[in-house]
Amino acid sequence: MDEIISSLAQKLGLPETTIRSSVATMVQFLGQKVKGTEYEKYFDHIPGARAMADAATETGEVKSGGLGGLLGSMLGGQAGDAAAVISKLQAAGLPSDKLLPFVKAFIEEAKKIAGADQVDALLAKFPMIQGILKD
Repeated sequence: MDEIISSLAQKLGLPETTIRSSVATMVQFLGQKVKGTEYEKYFDHIPGARAMADAATETGEVKSGGLGGLLGSMLGGQAGDAAAVISKLQAAGLPSDKLLPFVKAFIEEAKKIAGADQVDALLAKFPMIQGILKD
């Protein structure tokens, strides 16, 4: 996981602490939405992912916040999930203009480590994310 964090920090020009919190948000979000074998396989392929998600949950590092959290609860479904995760990424310190580049770069790095097939299988559960990645 440290390899992903370092690479993302360098690509996006952001502090590693911001990237670490943002990655924890993504990993925890995926874990909340995809239970069972797909998520376990993902964890098995990316060293440190399970520990990061567990630590974020235990410490409350992944925070909900503001309007995005409110919109997420109001919208429900994938639109609500998107609003909620955007809010959490912003609360982690990720600037708005870095949201899309972060998600794309995170997925690219995860594919390098876990393999494209593994990550694509996990992302199949999130059509909204797949749509964003195609843009």
